[in-house]
Amino acid sequence: MIDPLSRLAIRHGTDKFGYHDYTPNYHKLFERFRDRPVKVLEIGVGGYQDEDRGGQSLATWRDYFPQAEITGIDIQKKSLDLGPRVQILQGSQIDAAFLARLVAERGPFDLIIDDGSHRNEHVVESYRLLWPTLVPGGIYVVEDVQTAFMPRFGGSLSLDQPNSVGHFANILARMDSATDDPLIDDVGAIERFHNMVALHKINPSVPRPGWESSNAFEPLAGLAVSIATNGLPMPKGNLGAKRLSSTSGSAAPDIALVDAATATPASVEAAVAGLAMPGFAIISGRPDAALTDWLVARFVEVDHREIAVGFPRAEVGPLAQEIRSVERHADGVVIVKAPNDYPSNFAFDADHPQAAEAIAQIEEVLKDCDEENGLVQFASMLTNTRGREAAAPWLERLGRIGATSRVYFQLASGLAQREKRLADAAALLGVALERFPCDPLFSVNRGGVLLQLGHLDEAAAVVDAALERAPRDTNLMIQRARIAVRAGDIDLAVAQARRAVELSAPQRRDAAKIALSEMLVAAGLLHEPLTILGEIAGTNSRYAEKAGRLLGALLDAPDTSKPAEDDETQPALLADPSRRAAS
Repeated sequence: MIDPLSRLAIRHGTDKFGYHDYTPNYHKLFERFRDRPVKVLEIGVGGYQDEDRGGQSLATWRDYFPQAEITGIDIQKKSLDLGPRVQILQGSQIDAAFLARLVAERGPFDLIIDDGSHRNEHVVESYRLLWPTLVPGGIYVVEDVQTAFMPRFGGSLSLDQPNSVGHFANILARMDSATDDPLIDDVGAIERFHNMVALHKINPSVPRPGWESSNAFEPLAGLAVSIATNGLPMPKGNLGAKRLSSTSGSAAPDIALVDAATATPASVEAAVAGLAMPGFAIISGRPDAALTDWLVARFVEVDHREIAVGFPRAEVGPLAQEIRSVERHADGVVIVKAPNDYPSNFAFDADHPQAAEAIAQIEEVLKDCDEENGLVQFASMLTNTRGREAAAPWLERLGRIGATSRVYFQLASGLAQREKRLADAAALLGVALERFPCDPLFSVNRGGVLLQLGHLDEAAAVVDAALERAPRDTNLMIQRARIAVRAGDIDLAVAQARRAVELSAPQRRDAAKIALSEMLVAAGLLHEPLTILGEIAGTNSRYAEKAGRLLGALLDAPDTSKPAEDDETQPALLADPSRRAAS
């Protein structure tokens, strides 16, 4: 059965459910705060640089916490109206002065969620700045910690500091060690889930809760549960179960108690392996150094799927797919044995059983829902995982309710182009540009559709208007070059393509060079394209394969300095990607 937070997440279209499996964990963490007048801070609003995009998770928190005051911060300016209980402020998650003002004016916060840049140094610094301000008894959550293993986010397999997972693993290892560091000493418990870490702040005014207070045991509610005590006394409470009884015979227990005083990594691993699924291994007491090192390794390997994306040869322990979470409390550790193989969002597999189940749940919730953000998010997910055709019925629904979001226009116009409904695509993109005047992406796409329809003057006007607003946008330059080629203005085409090469970021420069080669071929200048395409084809660039194909086509063309008048195919294919895609 889907929990109420996940249901809201689906309706509002946040990727905290679907591409990720976060909201079931958030519900577990936050349910007890739900009807309180709490203050919630979320770092990261979403929508990237677009002022009018994002806010899906803020809307989810707003509805999940009906008495809460919700604050979102983002490095980009946002102009979203999510109601009187939600405020969005612009600022950096590592700007100490900004965060101090934020806490003074909107805090202190009971719940803090870091869904910001995901850069490791930012995650660690935000924790340093904000943890001391968290209300005692509050919870600090960091999501998307898979970037701890990604070099482009400052991560590494060796968890070289600053590193988010390494930082929080160190806290787990040093809890109850009297470090005189409030960033460690004030942590009452730490929980690790797939791509998430949650830290519970101690409240000096109440007794410090232990492992028996964990709500990880909620699945046992109302059940008769077997427990292997291994010489330890039975737990004081029933852990929410209907009845606890000691195991006998060879039956796999639901719970295994292990005494930290005598436990070894091997004995704990054996206890976990021998549990039923789901099951719970409890290390009662303070683990020694060797056992702590083993726990840290398991803490890290909860993200074994993410590790494999960047480091497919990395070795992980035999239980990585079965340890769903690791919790450390003041008096022990809870290891939850349950399936832990949810696909990485960086290599999402919609056919994976857990992902397929999530997709089915999304479809069920949205069956009678007219929330645009939820429908758009699902249509986008289907487009990415199943293809544009799979999203068609959902895009039709969005059209019927009068959808106006950027993503809707992108998806609907993309489907129309895929189905060769060019007039429909042009109309959709025209409406998009009325709502988002001179938007570079919509202008590039509408210019391309009009080019295919043969409306060259209109295509040029659309792209020129956008270039006036965004004169350094290289995609607009390349599209303008293609329009100029079709219109016979070769000089303009080559000039625009050369400028695109000059202004392109390094990771996009090869794409601009390929476009320049297309323009030069159209001008009958073959020597420079041969050199450019040959250089790209000989690298490990993501554009190497395309450069190789174009180079092969160019080498197969007649051996003259200009294309033969009756040989239209190769120059046209090189100069006009729309014809090349259709060939």
